[in-house]
Amino acid sequence: MSCKAGLLFKAARKPGARVRLFADRLCHGLRPVAVALTVAFTSLAHAAYADPIRGEATLTPQSNYARLVLQFEEDVPTEVTVAGSILVIQFRKQVTVPIDLLSEAAPAYVGSVRRDPDGTAIRMALTQKLRVNVMTAGERVFIDLLPEKWVGLPPALPAEVVKELSDRAIAAERALRIQKTADEARKRPPVRVRASVQPTFVRFVFEMPDGVSVSSSLAADRFSLSFTSPLVFDLADAKIVMPANIRSINQKIDGETSRVDISLIGEADVHAFREDKNYVVDVAFDQGQKPKPAAKLSTPAEKASEIVPPTSEQIAKEMAEAKSAEPKPAESKPAEGMASQSQQPEARPADVKSAEVKPAEVKSSDEKPPVAAADAKPQAAAAKPDVAAPPATPAAAPPSPAKAPEAPAAAGVTVDARLTSDDFRLTFPFPNPTPAAVFRRSDSIWVVFDTDQPIDASAIKREGTWIVSDVTATDLPKGRALRIRLNRPQLATMIGDERGWTLILADKAQSPPQQLAAVRNLTDPSRASVSISLLKPGQIHRFNDPDAGDLLLVMTAGSPARGFMKRQDFVEFSLLESIHGVVVQQKSDDLTAGISSDTLLLSRPGGLTLSTAMTSPERATSVIRPVFDIAEWRAYQNAEFIPTRDKLMTAASLANGAARMPAHVDLARFYLARGMYVEAKGILDLALAEVKPGEEDSSALTVHAVASTLAGRSELALADLGNPAVAVNIDSQLWKALALGRLRKWADAREKFKNVEFAITALPVDLQRIVVAEAFRASLEVRDYPGAAGRSNDLEVLGAGSELAASVAVLRGRLAEALGRDQDALAAYAAASGSADRQAASDAKVREVALRQKREEISEEDALRELETVAATWRGDSIEVWTQAMLSRIYAAKGRYPETFAAVRRANQLEPNSESARKMQDDASVLFEQIYNGAKGDELAPVEALAMFYEFRDLTPIGRRGDEMIRHLADRLVGVDLLDQASELLQYQIDHRLEGSARAQVASRLAMVYLMNRKPERAIAALRTTRIADLAGEIRQQRLLLEARAQTDIGRHDLALDIITNVGGREAIRLRSDIYWASRRWRESAEQIELLYGDRWRDFQPLSPTEKSDVIRAAIGYALADDAVGLARFRDKYNPKMDGEADRAAFDL
Repeated sequence: MSCKAGLLFKAARKPGARVRLFADRLCHGLRPVAVALTVAFTSLAHAAYADPIRGEATLTPQSNYARLVLQFEEDVPTEVTVAGSILVIQFRKQVTVPIDLLSEAAPAYVGSVRRDPDGTAIRMALTQKLRVNVMTAGERVFIDLLPEKWVGLPPALPAEVVKELSDRAIAAERALRIQKTADEARKRPPVRVRASVQPTFVRFVFEMPDGVSVSSSLAADRFSLSFTSPLVFDLADAKIVMPANIRSINQKIDGETSRVDISLIGEADVHAFREDKNYVVDVAFDQGQKPKPAAKLSTPAEKASEIVPPTSEQIAKEMAEAKSAEPKPAESKPAEGMASQSQQPEARPADVKSAEVKPAEVKSSDEKPPVAAADAKPQAAAAKPDVAAPPATPAAAPPSPAKAPEAPAAAGVTVDARLTSDDFRLTFPFPNPTPAAVFRRSDSIWVVFDTDQPIDASAIKREGTWIVSDVTATDLPKGRALRIRLNRPQLATMIGDERGWTLILADKAQSPPQQLAAVRNLTDPSRASVSISLLKPGQIHRFNDPDAGDLLLVMTAGSPARGFMKRQDFVEFSLLESIHGVVVQQKSDDLTAGISSDTLLLSRPGGLTLSTAMTSPERATSVIRPVFDIAEWRAYQNAEFIPTRDKLMTAASLANGAARMPAHVDLARFYLARGMYVEAKGILDLALAEVKPGEEDSSALTVHAVASTLAGRSELALADLGNPAVAVNIDSQLWKALALGRLRKWADAREKFKNVEFAITALPVDLQRIVVAEAFRASLEVRDYPGAAGRSNDLEVLGAGSELAASVAVLRGRLAEALGRDQDALAAYAAASGSADRQAASDAKVREVALRQKREEISEEDALRELETVAATWRGDSIEVWTQAMLSRIYAAKGRYPETFAAVRRANQLEPNSESARKMQDDASVLFEQIYNGAKGDELAPVEALAMFYEFRDLTPIGRRGDEMIRHLADRLVGVDLLDQASELLQYQIDHRLEGSARAQVASRLAMVYLMNRKPERAIAALRTTRIADLAGEIRQQRLLLEARAQTDIGRHDLALDIITNVGGREAIRLRSDIYWASRRWRESAEQIELLYGDRWRDFQPLSPTEKSDVIRAAIGYALADDAVGLARFRDKYNPKMDGEADRAAFDL
C-alpha cells in the first residue's frame, strides 16, 4: 500500500496525535479512487436511464371485478394511487407499454387510458368508484379493480404465478448457496495445475489439498474430474500446452463440489490416477499432432474470474438471455444525394480497420463536384436585375462527402460545447470573418458557414447527450453545414460576430434576432421580384434537405443575428423562419437568386407571380373616436383640481344606467391628466366590477388598461386589451406596445410601436412623451439604433418635459455609447445623475461608472465607492441587479468573497428569472468551486471558509464536483482540529449523496476523523453501515486497519487482532504492536517492532527520533515481559545506535 500510515503508529506521548497523522496520510490515498468510482457509477446510471423498459398490459373482466396485469422485461418498482376517478400507475423507471386496447377491454370499469409522454405513468379514467388491490409478482404487477362494496379477502394470484414464484425462490436459495460456496472458494489461493509435454502424451498434475476426493468419468467427447470440495484452479499452464485433440479446458463450481471438464476432439486415450497427494491425468495424442499454443495466456486471476455462479434471475431468464445475446446485423445508411459524417461518441476497437481511408479515397472526397452552368445565371440576374434571364433549371450541386477524420487537414475549426443548467452553448471560433446562417426544420437545427475548413463537431454529441441525438457534418461547394438533431424541443439563439459565433440552445430564447423584411418590386410585372435588404451578405448555398427531400437556398450573413420570425409563402417559393440569414424553399425550378450590394434579389424569367401588398390589420386605419381627446385633456390639466374633481365625482356617483360608465370614465380621464394613475385605476376597478362579462365598454377597458400600465400593473393592462370589446379601438395596439415595454418584452413592443405611428400623433403631448420614450427604450434594447435615433428626434420635437428629462437623458446616453460617442454618453449620464429623479440618476451613475471602467478612466476603489453608494440609495429593480452584478465582479477581484456571494444572492432575490441574475449565479458557482476545490481557498482561514460555506451552501455544484468540494473542506477543517464540523459534512455525504465503493471510501475518511476525535464507537458504526463485499484490495485493507484501530480503542483487542490476521505490510505490523501494547502483551508488542525494523540495526545511518522512540519502547516491552533473552538480543543489536547519553540511559533501564 502506497501510504505510509504504518510509520505513524509510534510510541508517542499523546495517542491522539498518532491517530491524526495516520488519518491524514491515509485520506490522501483514498481520494483518487473515490473520484474514479463516482464517475463510473454516474456514467452507468446515465446509460441505464437511456432505454425504456418494454412491457405488456392486459385488462380482463372477471365475474365481479376486473384484473389489470402489467408484465415487464425486468422488475419495475410500481406505485398505484387513486385520485378521484383517476387511477394513476407510476413507475420508477421509463417504460413503454401498449395501452390502445385497455379502454375497450372492460368498459364497465375503465373509460379511457393515457400514458405520460416520459413513460413514467399510466392514467386510467374509472367509470365507477372502485377499490384497488395491488400485488407484485416478480416482473408482473397485478392490479385488481374491486367494487366499492367488496366483502372478504381480495382475489389471490393465479396458481401458475404462485408456482413460478415458488420455483424462483427455490432457485434463488440454490443460487445463494452456490454464491456463498464460490465466495469461500475465491478466498482460498487457486490450486495450481502443472502441465508437461511428453513424446506421446500431455500430463496434467492437480496438486490436491488435504481431505479432497476426486472421481473421473470419460464420455464420447469429454473427460470430467469431480472434486468433493469447491476449488478454484489455475489452468494457465494447462491451456498453454493443450494438444490438437483437446478443444478446451474449463472449470465450474457446483454447490459443495467443483468440476474440471476437458473437451476432446475425436477419440483420445486418457489415463487418470492418484500419485501421493496429486491427481494425474495423461492425454495421449498422435505423433503427427503437436500441442497447439494458446491464443492468449490467462493469469490465475483471470481464470478465477471466469467462475460466475448463477443467480436466480439468470436461471429464470436463461432462454431470454440466449436470444438477446445474438448479434444484430449492422444497419446500412442509404445515400440521399450527399455524404454525411455522423459524429459518434466512441469508436470501438473492432471498427478501426473498417474506418481506415486509403489515400486515393481521401483525395476523391476533397474533390468538388462540377457545378452546373445554370448556377452562374442567378448571379448574373442579380447583377443586372433588369435583364430577363432565359428559362433554366438550376440544379443543386450535390454536397461532397464529409472528409474522413483520418485525413490530416491544414487547419480546422473545433466546436467548443458547454452544457449548463440553463442552456447548451456551442461556440464556433474562426480565424477569419465567416458569415453564417441558422434555421430550424422539424427536430433539427441547421448551421451553415462560408468556410472551407473542416469542422470538428464531436464535442456537441459528447457534451450534449441529453439534448442532442445526432450531429451530421456536410461539405457544400462553398462552405460547410452542420445538422444538429435534438432529443427535445429547444429554442435557438445566435450571438457573437463573424470570428466567434455562439449558438445557444435553451428552453427560452436568449435574445430575439432582428427582423428582416421582404419587399415586393412590382414596377414592371414582367420583371417582378422580391428583395431582402441584408447587411454583410455572405454566400448563397443550395442543397437538399435529406429529411424533407426539398431544395433549399440558404444565404449567410455577418453579425448581428437577423432573420424572419414568420414563414412567408409566395407562388414560386417560401421564405422559411430563420434565426439568422435567409432560407428559401424553392417551388419553381427556374427561380434565380443573386446578391446586389446589400440586397438579396429573388426572381425568375418573366417575373414572379406577386399580388399587391395589402395593409396588415395592425396598420389599418379606423374612424372610431380616440380614447383621449387632446382638448379635453388640456382642459382637465388647466382646470382647478378640487372643484373639477368634486363635479366629476358627483356626476359619477349620481349617474344611473347607461350613463354610469361614461361618468366614471370621465373621472378616470381627469385623474390621468393630472398624473394620478392609481386613483384612475381604482375608479375604473369599481365601475368594471359591476359590469357583467361580455357587456364591457371598450373605452372603459382601454382607459383602465392605460391607468394600469402607468400604475405599474402591465399584466392587468394586457388582460383588458385582450378583451374582444377592445379590438375595434384605434389605440389598442398602441397600449399593448406600452404594456409589453413595461414588462420588458422588448421585441414584441418594438414591433407594435412600429405599427402604430398614426395613433401616437393623435395622443395628448404628455402621453406622447411617455409612449415615445418607451418606444425609444424598446429600440435600444433590441439594438435597433436607427429606430432609436428616430425616437430621440421625436422627443426633441415634443420636448422631454420635466418628469422625463432625466430618463430621456439616460436613453440618449445609451444611444451615444452604442454608436461609439463615449464623450456624448458621459455628458448625458452626468446630466441625468444630478437630477431629482432618483431612478434615472441611479441608472445614469451605474452606466457612467461602467463606461469609465471600460475606458480605464476610474480606479477600482473609486468605482467601488460609487457603486456602493448607488446600492444603498436605490433598491428593488433592474438597476440594483446591474449594480450588484458590477459590485460582485469587483468584490471577487479583491478577494472579498462573502460580499461577492451576498451581492449575487440579492440580485437573484430581486429578479430570479432575468438573464443578468442567472449569469451572476453561474459565475458565483464557478467562483465558489474555485475557492473550495482550487487554490483560491488557501488564502482563507479555515474558520472563515467554514462560515462562508454554511452561509452560501446553495452555491455548491450538483453532483461529483460538489461532493469533492465538501470533502476538500472537511480536510481543511481536520487540519485545524474542527473535527465535529468535518464529521458532520462527511456524515451527510454518506447518508444522502454517495453509494457503492465511493460511499465506502468516504466512510473510511469519516472513521479517521472520528478516531482523531476520540469517538471509536462512531468510527465502527460508520464502517459497518457502509460495508460492501466487492471492494478493491487496497480500500478493503485500509478499512480493516481503521476498524482494528477502533476496536482496540474500545478495549476489544482480540477482535482487533482477528480483523487484521491476513493483512500484511508495515502498517499492519505497526498496528499489531499498538494492539499488543494496549492489551499489556509486552513481549508480542516488542517482537512486532523488532519485526518492523528488521535489519535496520545493520545500516550505518543513525536512527531518527521516531526510530529511537520505537526501539526504546521495544526494549521496555521486553523488560516488562521479563524476557531476558529477547532483551539481551535486542540490546546487542541496537545498543551501538544509541549515541546520546539520554537515549543510552533509557535503553539500559
